[in-house]
Amino acid sequence: MKIITICLLLLLIKCNEIINISVCDSDLESNSYCFNKDKIDSREIGANISPNIFIGESFENNLVLVEPFEFDNHDHANNFKFFNIRRTISAFAFQTLNAQKINGKFIEHSRLHLSKIYDRPKYFNMTISEPIFELLKYKTNENIINNSIVFGVFDLDFEKADCSIFGKKRPYTKEEYKEALEELKEDHQSTDRTLDFKSPEETILNARFICKIQYSAVKLEILLSSFNTKGMEYAGTVYIADLYKDKKLIKTIQKYNYDGPY
Repeated sequence: MKIITICLLLLLIKCNEIINISVCDSDLESNSYCFNKDKIDSREIGANISPNIFIGESFENNLVLVEPFEFDNHDHANNFKFFNIRRTISAFAFQTLNAQKINGKFIEHSRLHLSKIYDRPKYFNMTISEPIFELLKYKTNENIINNSIVFGVFDLDFEKADCSIFGKKRPYTKEEYKEALEELKEDHQSTDRTLDFKSPEETILNARFICKIQYSAVKLEILLSSFNTKGMEYAGTVYIADLYKDKKLIKTIQKYNYDGPY
């Protein structure tokens, strides 16, 4: 009887930590995004954590607005839903060479055009177009500098951040080099455009580190970097998350954060 009671209590605690629980896969056509249904087991950490990676920004009154890293967040239908939302957040807030550990509690799922509410957002910096972002809003326990970039993984409490790498060039792979050359070739074939042709400095070949977060117990590191880019009419920033386990690269994710049109 005691064992059954303990199991029920553990199940209740687990359910209480996650909101809008569902067995699902992210499907942008059906206007939904699914974080991992089950809490990440620290003994089985690998590329499976990528749906829980988030990025965002801090604002006034210690509010944090985040979105999934693996998510094209731009003008979805009104019935868009997030599933398996975490009630708490543990992350780092980056300001150039500094990183601050933050913790907070979930407030709501918000649909916002941030530039109409906040002055000069840094991460959500759509300046001319007026996209509606699907965002998760958290209230943090700590005082945070406004417009810090917020980065972390739901369920994982990274204990350390190292921003000494800020501004250093991210090494690229042979495959990334080939893809960048092909990208430049295709861009230069498009003559009906508003912006100038893309240069090598506006590809992943010129990505610069922002910071890295570390989870020593499982030998996991995630390095965050970015580069500015553009197309025929749109410019913006591409963020890159490189996941390392036991010092071996296991996954790279690119997130396009366009700032346009011009």
